[in-house]
Amino acid sequence: MKISKNKWLTCFNAKTEADTNIICFPFGGAGASVYKPWDSELPDNIRLWSVQLPGRENRFAEGFTHDYNSIVKGIVDDIMALKLDNIVLFGHSMGAHIALFVAEKLHKNHAIEPLLLAVSGNTPPSINVKKSWSTSTDNQLRDHLKKLGGIPSEVADNRDFLDMYMEKIRADYTLIECRPSREVFTLPIPLLALYGKDDPLFPTENMKEWCQYTSEDSKVLEFSGAHFYFQQDCRLIVQAVCMTLDKLLTE
Repeated sequence: MKISKNKWLTCFNAKTEADTNIICFPFGGAGASVYKPWDSELPDNIRLWSVQLPGRENRFAEGFTHDYNSIVKGIVDDIMALKLDNIVLFGHSMGAHIALFVAEKLHKNHAIEPLLLAVSGNTPPSINVKKSWSTSTDNQLRDHLKKLGGIPSEVADNRDFLDMYMEKIRADYTLIECRPSREVFTLPIPLLALYGKDDPLFPTENMKEWCQYTSEDSKVLEFSGAHFYFQQDCRLIVQAVCMTLDKLLTE
């Protein structure tokens, strides 16, 4: 496992023969390792990197941050320091917005256009957040997460686990609710939007609004399942991202 100098990016397999880099952005409450299963599903020419936010896994001792600008800057700085090219960005839920803002900063500040921006399980940042979960009671937040499938049933009533997990998920919901208020902006980057058809977080027709964020090809794909539709088996979503990328590169 390779960790970038500033700890924002983690690579689980060096894959020296790879010519493409996919950078995955975790959802609320998750660390970089949530994407480790993707490594065995990706072809040999794609190297997997996963974003590590402060306060989790190897950055456990650091405090959580609610500053989008520092998060985006830290990730972009590491991408530039590592000289990553042929980049694909994938973000789920909270990670979808961070991936979008990273794509914007790469484009504006470094004239770098990722090969593909894939966003999953979230609506665009132009749609306002309706519910403030960061200030909910522990019971309300626990019930919400259980409904989403974000807490395994076997630990849903474990007080020690909940005390630790609630602090992290509350910090992430605060980050989500403090995200920059933005009108639609367009990037010259192909876009793929993915979602579970039974996701209770938002009307799924809102996913089509992601297509406004690109002047290039865009596509919206529906999968069976709810908010965490790819957690048990990531193969279908990895295949969808890779097939979209292959099509873009051969056109």
